[in-house]
Amino acid sequence: PSTGMDPVSRRFMWTVIQNFAANRRDAALVLTTHSMDEAEALCEKIAIQVDGSLRCLGTPDEIKQIHGGGYVVKVKFQQPREGVDRSDYMEIRTMQVASILKEFARLYNTKSNSNDTGFENSNDLSRQIQISDADANSLTCEWVVNIPSQALADIMRKIEFDAPLMNIQDWYIHQVTLESVFNGFARESQFRQAYEANQIHNENVTNNVSQDRSLVGTWLGTQHGLGANTTPSPSH
Repeated sequence: PSTGMDPVSRRFMWTVIQNFAANRRDAALVLTTHSMDEAEALCEKIAIQVDGSLRCLGTPDEIKQIHGGGYVVKVKFQQPREGVDRSDYMEIRTMQVASILKEFARLYNTKSNSNDTGFENSNDLSRQIQISDADANSLTCEWVVNIPSQALADIMRKIEFDAPLMNIQDWYIHQVTLESVFNGFARESQFRQAYEANQIHNENVTNNVSQDRSLVGTWLGTQHGLGANTTPSPSH
């Protein structure tokens, strides 16, 4: 409902909705919006619908924890020494940070089960540690880390302690946003539609090839008398 509004008007409308919801606890308000910030600010429970299908339902924190892939760890490194290649420098530094994140993902994955960690036990860490962005020019790197919330304090202490050794200038950790969850659902839908369209195209190509082969076979059979009546006529 706040599409096209300036920030002041949008905030005023949000306040009106929040006050109405607080004073009418016996009533239920249903809000439809494309703004995930608006949904998170106003709604106690959120349902995300993509292409007419309901993809998730829950509180903002539940949706981000289950469907968001965990937390975002962003690191900015110090400038390399003169003469050092920035790409090689970034590769080494990102590997150092990634090794720490993988260490904690493996640790909490080993001693916990899927009910209290949010992910299943597995030796494959590729789904738990994913680099989402790296820029050698700005010397920043970003990971999406699928770890339980109880691991955050340990990771923060480890990064803070090793920051001077890894030439880390700034870093922070935050939860994945609802916007990224929504965009992830939208990308999955696009990939699925593209895959289905490709499957239909392949089936059509296969059917056309089969029809062409049938026509060629019929033509060749006719040319050689194989498709016609070959029973000899009685002699007179």
